This record gives sequence, structure tokens and C-alpha cells, in this order.
Amino acid sequence: MFFVQGTDVKGRLHTGDEELARTVVQFGQKNAVLANVYAPNGTVLHRANTVAVGAFIGKQVHIGQRVELTLDSAIEPPPLPTDLDNEERTSHASHSDSQNHGRVRN
Repeated sequence: MFFVQGTDVKGRLHTGDEELARTVVQFGQKNAVLANVYAPNGTVLHRANTVAVGAFIGKQVHIGQRVELTLDSAIEPPPLPTDLDNEERTSHASHSDSQNHGRVRN
């Protein structure tokens, strides 16, 4: 996992895309990349003909021509919020089952 705290202002200059003068993370052309990158304050760029596996999160993410991306993230999503703990859910389900004569409906 690469955490990049910098911004595009001090990022690397590159040519080929006039809209992007600088990027904080840049993968060059014809690369194979296996990484998880988190750059919340800057741009992640995958240049042309790159094969990348992982997760690439940035303020902006630009994908070049003929780039193949595969999601394989080591970044764990936060747990879903629940308003009942496991014991309360079990108790509530048992009570509902008895009211439905033993049948659970979705």
C-alpha cells in the first residue's frame, strides 16, 4: 500500500496530455503494475498500454489508452453500521419466526 500525501503542485511533469501539467503519481507507458495507491490530494495517472492490478484512489485518476485495470484491493471497506448487536438480532429473528408460524419471509 502506497500512501501519497503530496499534491499535484509538486508532482512530476509529463508530456502528452495538455490537461495535466503535473501528477503526484504516474505510471509510465507499457508498464505492469501490482499496487494499492491512495493519493487523496493529487492525481494518479496510468499512461498508455499499462496493465495494472490493485486499487488506485486519488483526487483524480486518469487512465490512458489501452490500459487494462483489475481491482484487487488490500484496502478494507469500513464495516456497515448496525443498530442491533448479534444477540438482539437473534432474539428479534426468533420472535418474528414464531409470529410467522415458523416461516421467514424476505
